Amino acid sequence: MAKELNEKERIEFLRRDERNKAAYAAVKDVMSHIDLTQNKNITYTTYSRESLRTYLKNPASESNQKNLRKLSNYLYTISHVYRRLINFKALQVQLKSWTVYPDIPLTEEPDAEKILQDYEKVTKYVRNMNMKSQILKCMLQAWKNDVVYGFCYGDHEKDGEFFIHLLDPDYCKISSQHYRSGVLNFAFDFAFFDAGTNSYYLDVYDPIFKKMYNKYKSDSSLKWQELPIENTFCLKINIDTLDYGIPPLSGLFDSIISLVDLQGIQDLKDELDAYKLVYAKIDTISGTKDVDDFEIDLDLANAFYQKLQASMPDNVALAMSPMKLEVVDLAGNNADDVNIISEAYENIVNANGGIVLNQNKITNSASFKLALQFDSMDAMTPVEQINAWVNLWIFNHLGETGMVVEYDDTSPYFVNDRIDQLLKAAQYGLPVKLKLASLIGENPVRERGMSFMEQALGLTTTSWNAPLVSSNVQGGMTENGDGSEGRPESEEPLSDEGERTKDGNKNEK
Repeated sequence: MAKELNEKERIEFLRRDERNKAAYAAVKDVMSHIDLTQNKNITYTTYSRESLRTYLKNPASESNQKNLRKLSNYLYTISHVYRRLINFKALQVQLKSWTVYPDIPLTEEPDAEKILQDYEKVTKYVRNMNMKSQILKCMLQAWKNDVVYGFCYGDHEKDGEFFIHLLDPDYCKISSQHYRSGVLNFAFDFAFFDAGTNSYYLDVYDPIFKKMYNKYKSDSSLKWQELPIENTFCLKINIDTLDYGIPPLSGLFDSIISLVDLQGIQDLKDELDAYKLVYAKIDTISGTKDVDDFEIDLDLANAFYQKLQASMPDNVALAMSPMKLEVVDLAGNNADDVNIISEAYENIVNANGGIVLNQNKITNSASFKLALQFDSMDAMTPVEQINAWVNLWIFNHLGETGMVVEYDDTSPYFVNDRIDQLLKAAQYGLPVKLKLASLIGENPVRERGMSFMEQALGLTTTSWNAPLVSSNVQGGMTENGDGSEGRPESEEPLSDEGERTKDGNKNEK
């Protein structure tokens, strides 16, 4: 059975809960509004491949870590390719599907009433956290920087009043792993509040920041202090190196910078292709022995030159010369130019294993699915860290409940495949109904409410409970149970040619 809180622990928990509510009430208005009176100028350093190689020679140094993060954010801003790669990874972790189950002991009789009470408490708590509204910003930060650092605010009794405030990674670094499931925690550089107008945030952030900042002002050795793990959120993509962080896709930086440079060269070439030069040649009088004996008076020629210059469009230049000018044609083969850019893009995507983003290389649906499975593997690995974090968070804020919360780690691209897998498992009596409900978007609280209402309205004992009958069955035609006729489809994989034929038949329909 779950451990009961004694009176002293209960009072301490209530006080902590009251502190959390007060902190959230003080900060939520400030955090949820954008200061429209502040004009921010964001500038980026222009990076070269030489500077990138310098950073990668010693990625563990703090200055190089900062430069790599800045480079990653710079490329995310200016490179469509890099933005697509990051978004593809980040958007897969959605946290829409989750379940809660009790950790039931096998050696003693479980207390069913207590389990149901804890189940209801935890499911409502996780529902109110609404992590699906918070996770995208965290995953984008993680895939750009390798690490995401956040401080959490919220009132668990109110639906949706929970949010993760992301902190500047330049002032954070991983400091420990919790003994419970290895949840990461981090230290904060309190010199942050010394910089410029950042002192303003001392009255905005959770009061713990001001308390710890005052300690730092009294003792400069306390510049770095670990924030309480009860209120932090920390996630790292490259979990094997905790000492420093490198953007997960940094191996592509060199190629992406080259692609940006190549595109700039191509833009200049395109501009030159559209540029024209018109020149007026002034000949000398035939047979004259004077060097400057021109056929036209130079003052008159200049007057006409000025009139012509004023009428020329922007992409046409005018020149006047006594010398014969030769035209150097800068135009090339536009088709070849397009192919160079396209091939450079494909090389970057293929280097990331991303055939999904390089759709020209997909020959059939089977190839697409297999490539997608590979691309989704590392995108979904952070879910394990999130599950460890949310269970520690619940333990710290609700106490020991005996419940385990689990966000599903199925990629959105494979939800239907996972549902089919669970339906087959259900035929053998495995307890997967709650998992199935979560995969179609029904969280445990909604599922229980819908089940109750169906029972209360008698929908489980009426014709609604009967299977739907198609016109084919009524007409005496045999179906396979999925709306199709004839022999059930074979599960043997088709060849590329077979897949193309199958896809073509679907398109014709």
